Amino acid sequence: MPFSPVFDGITCELVRIDYLPTGTDHSIASTCPWTPVKTVKFTYDLLDEPLRTDLKPYIVQTTRRSLVLCEWRCSQVGFQCLFQFQGGPDTIQYTTSDKNAISFIGCPTLASSTKHTNYRSGDIELEVRATGIPSAMLIDHGATVPWGTNVGPGVMAGYHQHIFSMRIDPPIDGHNNAVVYQDSIPMPEGAVANPMVWDTPRKPPY
Repeated sequence: MPFSPVFDGITCELVRIDYLPTGTDHSIASTCPWTPVKTVKFTYDLLDEPLRTDLKPYIVQTTRRSLVLCEWRCSQVGFQCLFQFQGGPDTIQYTTSDKNAISFIGCPTLASSTKHTNYRSGDIELEVRATGIPSAMLIDHGATVPWGTNVGPGVMAGYHQHIFSMRIDPPIDGHNNAVVYQDSIPMPEGAVANPMVWDTPRKPPY
C-alpha cells in the first residue's frame, strides 16, 4: 500500500499517515482497483522451473573444521603495524528522507562487512559486500523513473549508495602516509529529478 505510518519514537504513538507518490512526480494518486499480477515465488521448491541446474552441492561442516596444525608448526598473529584501524557504521542515503531514519538503526538491504586481511605483501584490504537484496517500493504499472529500476510489476528498487567511514593511522615509516580511495560527487539540485541532492554518480579515484 502506498502509505507510510509515522510513529513517535518516545511515546510509540501514531503521529500521522504519509501517502506516498507512486508515479514520476510528487503528486499523490487516488486509490485504484487492484490489478492482478503473476505470483512471484522465491522458494526453490515452489518454482515452476529452477533458475540454475549446474550448482554444486553445498557442504557444511557442522561440528568444526577438519584442518589442524602439524605438531612441529606454530603460528603467531599480530597487528602491530597499525596505530589505529577503525570502521564506522554503514549509512545509506535513499532518495526519500523517511527511509534514512531506518538506516541508522539497521541496514534494510542486509549489508555485511568482513574484517580486514593482512597479506604478506604488507597491503591491508577491507572488503565489503552486499547480498544483492534490493530495497523495493511501489510504482504505477507501466511507469519508469530515472532514479530506480523496475524489478517486477508495480515494484521499483531505488538507486542509492552505501557510505562507509574508515579511519586508518598506520605508523609505518612515519605518519606521512597516503590512502587511495574513490569518492562521489553530488549531482546538481533539481526540483523534479533530484530535489534532495542525494543521487550521486561515481568519479574516478585520485
